Parts: sequence; C-alpha cells; structure tokens
Amino acid sequence: MFFEYLVNKVPSGKRQGFLHPIPTGRRPFAVVHLDHLGTFVTSSKRNKELFVIIDNMTRFVHLYPVRDTSSKNVLKSVKIFVEDFGLQNRIISDRGSCFTSHEFERFCGENGILHTLNSTSHPQGN
Repeated sequence: MFFEYLVNKVPSGKRQGFLHPIPTGRRPFAVVHLDHLGTFVTSSKRNKELFVIIDNMTRFVHLYPVRDTSSKNVLKSVKIFVEDFGLQNRIISDRGSCFTSHEFERFCGENGILHTLNSTSHPQGN
C-alpha cells in the first residue's frame, strides 16, 4: 500500500527547472573555466594558491602558482595564458571577488570575452 502511494504520488511544490548545459567552443581554449585551489603550504617563492584554467573542449588543465586570490594575480595569469593559447571567447568562473572586480570585467570587455558567473553556492557548475 505504501509502495503504491510512492509510485502514484503527484509531486507538489515548485517545478524543477531545465538544465542548460554549457556548449563547448568551436576550437580548443575558446571556452575556459577559472577557479582557485588551495591554500597550500607556502612555497619558496611565497605562493600559497593555485590558479586553475580548464579548457571546456579538451579538459586540458593549466595551473599557475599565485600568492593570493587577488584580481591582479588572476589578470597576470590570464594574460600569460592568452599569450600562449590565444584569446578566449568565453570565461566561466565562480563569484569570487577576483572575478567580479572592475579590473577583471574591464579586461573581459576590452577583449570581447563573454564572462559568465556560476550561481552562488554551486561549485559543480565550475
């Protein structure tokens, strides 16, 4: 009887939304995900964090050691990445202060990069 109830029960409450998968770019490094990893033991060059860039198409991971999560360090690492692999069409990141700063938004705007922010408290989106 209880099993019958579970099978035939009509869901109540707010209806779940549809998922919107992130389309892969047309070329490698066209769409990249950015995030920080750490805090680690301080290195000899005083780096404590890793800045992570992941390509959406190939899943290629590039790591940059950084001292902290400031927007200055993020921009420095992204500019090195752009020199090595070309300009991205889209950057996807969380809502960390380094990614929502005016400097980072200005960099994306000047280079025609679409910057997408993940929803808050949902690390699986990055």
